[in-house]
Formats: sequence, C-alpha cells, structure tokens
Amino acid sequence: MSSQEKVLDLIFGRWRSQILYAGVKLGIFDALGAGSKTAAATAHELGLDPALAYRLLRALGSLELLREDNDRTFSLTETGELLRSDHPQTLRGVTLLEEGPEHYALWKHLPAMVRDGKQNAFMREFGRMAFDHAVRDADYAQVFDNAMSSYSSAQAEWVLNALAAFDFSKMTHLCDVGGGHGYMLARLLARYPHLEGIVLERAEVISDSTRLWAGKLGVSDRCRYVAGDMFKAAPRADAYIMKLILHDWNDDECVRILQNQLAAATPGGRVFIVEHVIPDPETSHFAKLFDIHMMCWGTGRERTQEEYAALLDALKLPDGFAPLKQIASDAETRYRQARKKAVSAPAACQQALDEKLQAFPGCQRMLVAVIGNLDTANKFHDEIRPAGIRCSGIENLRDVGVIHHRQRLPLRLKTGDDTFGVHAGFDDLQGDPTTNRLFLLRHENDAATAFADLLQ
Repeated sequence: MSSQEKVLDLIFGRWRSQILYAGVKLGIFDALGAGSKTAAATAHELGLDPALAYRLLRALGSLELLREDNDRTFSLTETGELLRSDHPQTLRGVTLLEEGPEHYALWKHLPAMVRDGKQNAFMREFGRMAFDHAVRDADYAQVFDNAMSSYSSAQAEWVLNALAAFDFSKMTHLCDVGGGHGYMLARLLARYPHLEGIVLERAEVISDSTRLWAGKLGVSDRCRYVAGDMFKAAPRADAYIMKLILHDWNDDECVRILQNQLAAATPGGRVFIVEHVIPDPETSHFAKLFDIHMMCWGTGRERTQEEYAALLDALKLPDGFAPLKQIASDAETRYRQARKKAVSAPAACQQALDEKLQAFPGCQRMLVAVIGNLDTANKFHDEIRPAGIRCSGIENLRDVGVIHHRQRLPLRLKTGDDTFGVHAGFDDLQGDPTTNRLFLLRHENDAATAFADLLQ
C-alpha cells in the first residue's frame, strides 16, 4: 500500500465503522444467525427497504463480515459471528457504544480540546460527566453496560492468564472495584474455590439481578454485589482488582480511589491494576489511540510504565503497608550483587554475550526481562545500557530494552537494515535463529537472576 493509499484508508475509516454500526443497529447479524438468507428475506424480516438493504448487506460483505452468493443470498463469516447478540464473545455492545450517537458526537470536539488544553468532550457535548449522563439517560446506560459486558469476556481471559502464577492461597477475600456485572470476578472465584468475592459497583448497574454473572457461573454463594462509590470508600478485603478503571480518571482522582482501598485493606493487602500500557515512542499501539478516546470521554488517560509508577509513588501509604521500594528490597540487593559480579568480570560477561549471540548475528537490540518493581527495572536499564557491551561483531548494542516481569509489550526491533514488528512476552518468547529478530534473556525468580544470565 502506497503512502497515499494509507492516508486515504485512514480518511475513509469512518465509513467502515458506520457501515458496521448500521448492520448491528438494524439487527442484520442476529437475523442471519440461524443461517443464510436472501437480501429480500432479510429486509422483509427486519422491516427494511429491500433495495437499500441489499446495498448495505453488500457493503458488509466487502468488509468480510458477510458472505454473498450469486443469487444475493448472505451468510455470516466467522468474523461476522462476533456481532451476534448471543455469541459468547460478542462485540455487538462495543459497536453500539463506540459508533453510537453519544460517542460519535464527542470526536468533533477534539481540535478545540487540544487547542484549549481542557479535555472531556462529554462535558462539552452533554453538560455532564459520562457516568452522570448514564444515570439520566437509560438508553445510553443500557448500551454502555452491554459494551462493558462485551469487553469483559476477552479481558477476563487476559487477567486469568496474567495471574495464573500468582499465589492466592494466602488471601480469602477479593474485591472487584467497578466490576460491572461481575463476570471477571466470577471467573476468578470459579478458578480459586477458597476465595470469596465482592463486586463494588454503582447501584444502577447491579440493580437487575438477571444480568449478574455470579449465579450464571455458579459462584453466587461466594460473591456479594455491593452498591457504593469507589471515591468514598471500599469494602474490607485482602486484595482489590481494577480492570480499566484508573484510565477513566486523572491522577488526583486515581489517588483517591487507591487510598480508599489501602485504608480498607487487611494487613498485607494487594491491589491488582489491569490497564493498557503505552509503550516506547517507536511502537504503534492501541493504547496511544485509546488515550485520545479517554481524552474525549472524560478526565482520564492511558499511561506509560513510568506514569503508573509515579501514580503509585504519590500514594500516602497508611501504617501496615510497606512502600514499593521496601517490598522489593531483597531483589534490589541481589541485583546490586549481580551487577558487582558482572562489572568485576567484564571479559567473562563479554565472552558470554558473544557466545549467546552467535545464533543471532543480525541482532542490534537486546531485551532483558526483570522482576521486581519498576524502580528495579529502570535502574537495571540505566546501569547496563551505557556499558558499551559489544556483541558478535557489532560495535555496540543499539539499545537495551528492559521490561518488567509479567508485562507484554509489542516491540520494534532492528536487525541490520530491516525493521520487524515483534510481540515479546516475558514468559514465552526466545530469539528466533531463522529470522535473527530477537535475543531475549529470561529470568527465573528475580532481577539478579536475569542479570546473571549474562554471565552463564
């Protein structure tokens, strides 16, 4: 695709999303859920104009959401199946929210917000915050809640996978703050039968018991729904989890939410924050686009690793809670010991690197996975990057990338004159000798082990 074609593709992107929205809004994907139908039969069933309905169906076919036969018969593709309301991973609700009239109207305020330095297009358009609008507009509230449920299925899988290695045995009560209808918490309770859970949510969200997931997933005896305001108080629990909550709010608002949890938590309590993380400047990423949506939607934003670290540092920790740097003190000590060992034996370090990188002769960027808090990771990065370590005929590594453990970041890695987009994960990627794309040092238990890999 040429540069001109890429720009035109961006310009006309709204055509696609609005064609998709019309198909969902009119019920086309549900109508075709039982099997293929002619355009005329579909139009008759849904009360649509036959001629215009065919043209819309044809456009949806061009988007590969429908399949059209020569006799104007249409059926759902595998992708189109995701837009049925009864699909277990349905994206119908997301479509109706993000391309619906309320959110569509927000984007026209983007130039003015950037010019004025004042975000929150919802306030500009409707004169109130999005959550307040949901209280006054039942239709928007229903669309919003359905969209959040649409998101939950895929996101719950990400959370379950991310927490698979975490030891929950020492806690008994887990609170999902802003947990909606409780799908994610119910999935966690189903996996860990000793846990009891609390969903903290606005009263209007949890008022309809038929929409709550605890009963559907067989954990209602261990799950309570509590109506409340996370800005005012949190229920007592051993741990709190927030999925895409903090990105709704500015830094001061986030600190208030977190302080309420810290004040209510049992000694040694934990907070799990589930958010998109903005990666380095060279990497194209959904979070950078989502950040603009949050600029329009309210007071929040997507954040980088460093911005989340600063947010946590701003907390005033009550008695009984150790600052993050003390929690990681053992790892910090072992990190310093490992670094001292490496610095004292530069020749051995150089030899180990050369041997390891022989399988990756084109690699000019190295990724090191570290465990510990973000301060540990950043210090690790700052110490090793300027070291000028040479490898396999390359004068210096072009860059040393460091990721925090359990983090998955799309990275752009350079090999020779070519650039490859690679998705690197802490657990499951190693260098590929057939493409020379990536050299990844893996760790076992702590930052020191990751660093010590350089010497082995």
